[in-house]
Amino acid sequence: MKTIRLAALATTALAGLTGVAHAQSTGTSAVETVVITGQSGPPTAAGMIQAETVAKTRTTITNEFIETQTPGQTILATLNVVTPGLNFTNTDPYGSSGGNIRLHGFDGNRVALTFDGMPLNDSGNYAVFTNQMLDGELIGSAQVNTGSTDVDSPTAAGSGGTIGFVSRTPSKTAGGWAQYGIGDFAYNRYMLFGETGEIGPFGTRAWVAYSDTGYDKFKGQGALKKKQFNAKVYQPLGDGNDFISVAVHYNENRNNAYNGPNLAVNANPTTGAGALFSQVDVLPSGWKTDLLSIYQPIVTTTRTGFAGDIDQDPTTNLFVPGVGPATGTSQDTGLSNSGYWSLRINPSNTGNVRIQSRFDFGDHLTLTVDPSFQYVLANGGTQNTVVWESCNGATTLSTPTSCAVQTRQLLGTLAPSTTAGVDLNHDGDINDFVRVMNPSTTNTRRVGVISSLIWRLNDDQLIRGSYAYDRARHRQTGEFGYINDNLTYANPFGGKDGQGEKIVTADGKSFLRARDRFSIAMLNQFSLEYRGKFWDSLNVSVGLRAPYFERELNQYCYTQNGTSTVRCTNEAPVRTLTAANNTTNANGVTTYANGNVQFAETTAPNATTGAPNGAMYISPFTKKLKYDDLLPNVGLSYSFLSDWQLYGSYTESTSLPRTDNLYTVLRLADGSIGTPGVQPETSKQVEGGLRYDANHVIASISAWHTDFQNRIVSSFDQDLGINVDRNVGKVSQQGVDASLGWQPADELTLYLSASYNESEVKDDILSSVTTANGVVTRNVIPTKGKTIVETPDWTWSARAEYEIIQDLTFGFQVKIVGDRWVTDVNDLKADGYTTADADLSWKLHMFGLDKSSVRFNIINIFDEEYYGNLGTTSSATSGALGFSRPFGSIGAPRTATVTFRAGF
Repeated sequence: MKTIRLAALATTALAGLTGVAHAQSTGTSAVETVVITGQSGPPTAAGMIQAETVAKTRTTITNEFIETQTPGQTILATLNVVTPGLNFTNTDPYGSSGGNIRLHGFDGNRVALTFDGMPLNDSGNYAVFTNQMLDGELIGSAQVNTGSTDVDSPTAAGSGGTIGFVSRTPSKTAGGWAQYGIGDFAYNRYMLFGETGEIGPFGTRAWVAYSDTGYDKFKGQGALKKKQFNAKVYQPLGDGNDFISVAVHYNENRNNAYNGPNLAVNANPTTGAGALFSQVDVLPSGWKTDLLSIYQPIVTTTRTGFAGDIDQDPTTNLFVPGVGPATGTSQDTGLSNSGYWSLRINPSNTGNVRIQSRFDFGDHLTLTVDPSFQYVLANGGTQNTVVWESCNGATTLSTPTSCAVQTRQLLGTLAPSTTAGVDLNHDGDINDFVRVMNPSTTNTRRVGVISSLIWRLNDDQLIRGSYAYDRARHRQTGEFGYINDNLTYANPFGGKDGQGEKIVTADGKSFLRARDRFSIAMLNQFSLEYRGKFWDSLNVSVGLRAPYFERELNQYCYTQNGTSTVRCTNEAPVRTLTAANNTTNANGVTTYANGNVQFAETTAPNATTGAPNGAMYISPFTKKLKYDDLLPNVGLSYSFLSDWQLYGSYTESTSLPRTDNLYTVLRLADGSIGTPGVQPETSKQVEGGLRYDANHVIASISAWHTDFQNRIVSSFDQDLGINVDRNVGKVSQQGVDASLGWQPADELTLYLSASYNESEVKDDILSSVTTANGVVTRNVIPTKGKTIVETPDWTWSARAEYEIIQDLTFGFQVKIVGDRWVTDVNDLKADGYTTADADLSWKLHMFGLDKSSVRFNIINIFDEEYYGNLGTTSSATSGALGFSRPFGSIGAPRTATVTFRAGF
């Protein structure tokens, strides 16, 4: 019988190098293999393809296919090649800058990402950081559930489906390899891998790996560097399926950032003419647009009444690349000195420890326990700003008597002194306007556990009870730091969290910071599941997930009332509006006693109404919020005519309000502190499909429908009079996914997939409420009836592999992506695009080098120019509600690499 070598198929799975691999928790893997099938893995077709038997649409790939792709590339880019319904846009050719996920129209913050079953979404905003994933060479398998979650998934962000990957299991045979890759844009990547094989009296086995990657940006100045260390120990227990494994992962990125061009539409806001315009580059440099390559020199001037020179770091760039000095904004990027390339970096240190275990007690009871610990120190791109050293400067050279808010924070309890300050540039005076760093740094420590107790009633039926715990300690700071003379940062993470030097306030009692808060995101989840097999053809699964979420918020700064804007200072408020000090003016109007505070630069109460003027602030606070839900999960699959299978499922999932956004607060009428009354998003998905597996063909087609309820967006609240996160209604989505794999000959394998996605937003977004002549007008952004952003209606992919001669295999793959809307109101779209990649692998068996190889990879062979990530917005039509000018990220150009591996 011929062996089918399909790279990856929708609703199919490949056997891993060391046996069956599942991108789920140990409990779910146990249920889906041993219990129902009575085998060590799912049924196979022709010895290598594993036909999926679960009642949900799933795509699974393993190490064999992953290793055909560009080494070091994020696993999301590899899944993008073959997964119907998934569109992943990468920021650079090698994956270290991250990218953006759209799965059946859901963004990455609504898709649960797991690593050996452990949740990876950020605990504050549920973001997915694709540049920090495990090295592809170490991934045993990766898996996508397009819309449905497993019953034990411990996630707060799973309304859009799940993506998971698992590390490879150590082999029973000792060995290893050293690998070196070179490529375009000064790409260099080193990787070492070694494993022990079975050692000691108990058959312990382990592997350890290290990689080091560096390359230049493909446009503009700067480089990207990535280091990763991994290790795993696997201990089988007895002769059965029992085991304990312990794995360690550490990843370090130091990336200079990219900047994309502005996108515009030539639309008339009155007539709407041209409203459906394709993208246009506002800037002449177009596809080459990036961060500034020239830093405008410091301007030195004098001011009457002040001793010494005043150094001013300009906030407006005065250079036109290729032309020279000019007045006005740069025609290259429109950025000030803040956009200088070496000041825009994206650093991260992430690591975790993962334990997985399984214990069988007799023939009927199985216990699985998967604890984990995660560490994160990162910011989303180091920021910088300019600060006057004292009130001598204020906001501009022409207004020497005013004092900027940031400068008052710098002075601390000395504000509003004009004789005190901090010498930020160490030139001996406090007259200057100096650029400093103000990063938004996040430091997370997260512990969790996923456990299952499986009771096999008989060979065909089981009951599983699961418990999951997840507690993330989420520390967010914005501690200012110094910029070195060579325009680099002394420490990319700022003060405390990065152990860098703080900017101490003039009074010596505090330090300059932009944010300071501490959150705890906690989950306790219970789930129950029944699975049964009847008449050797019908599989039934019924599950219920009951998550209990708690969010503890600790704000250590003053919050401007009705916003998330904060003032982190040890300044003393000048007036506290409490019952003890209410004031009444000559008109008999009493100032409202709500407990808010104001600072020195704000003006006195209104002379007529007595109402306070200037910004009102809420003092530092602590608050707790709780959420819970019951989420059913039901599936059926029916096999017939030996080669066919019908399946269907119904799944409910949820995504909580993002913890970061809960810090938008408002003083309520009763004096208490309120947060937006936003409810968790929920999705209800129905899907069904047909599979065929025989005669060197594996095919599947599925249809799905999702109702996305309580959609969360930032919009205007009419009652509160502010913009907050709120539920605005429903989104309806449906589509069809299909795939076909065929091996017409031993040497040739073909694969094709297609996906159609249709979506409709059911409600408008309330932008504001205005009153004129007693008439109240609700101003809405007209999103009702529109298609959701960044989601192509059609995507196609194809791959062919051909073994030219023994051990020499050529692969060619294509991804076709349709048009994508950039704006919520659908007045700007990005054109579709097609990319093609090729790979050539030569295993050096003929030279007696059984574990050595040479691999060539080329991505975007035809050098297609296209937009990858899109900076979506409400509207790109000037004058329209929600208008802002979006940015586009340029897709990676043609890039070639060659990788040498020497094995032993």
